[in-house]
Amino acid sequence: MARPAKQALSILKEKNINRLAVVNEKGELEGLLTPEMIAKRLPEDTIAET
Repeated sequence: MARPAKQALSILKEKNINRLAVVNEKGELEGLLTPEMIAKRLPEDTIAET
């Protein structure tokens, strides 16, 4: 899971946005992610690398 999570954090940081939309294959909104939501699921040493 770390790679997609790190990619999501990179997008949020690069675009300077607070939420990232999650869409399914049909392009329908499934939910929103925040950096805090992503960080909760990563090992601590992974967060420092982003």
